Amino acid sequence: MEPFEINLDGKLLNVILNEDGSYLIHDSNAKLGTLIPEVNDLGVQWTTLDQLTPDYVRQIGELIEEHDL
Repeated sequence: MEPFEINLDGKLLNVILNEDGSYLIHDSNAKLGTLIPEVNDLGVQWTTLDQLTPDYVRQIGELIEEHDL
């Protein structure tokens, strides 16, 4: 999959799919973090090991899901 952009509150974020299924998120060439989708009975739950708030991770994850539809 080619890298793509998502718009979160007027801020363009670059999204790159890694080979392991995680997503690398950049903001103007600065790495924000890596998001990991975990599929379970509740649907897709987005997690990260980086210093991002759970709400911010959820919002980015939802935009990635919308793009992938």
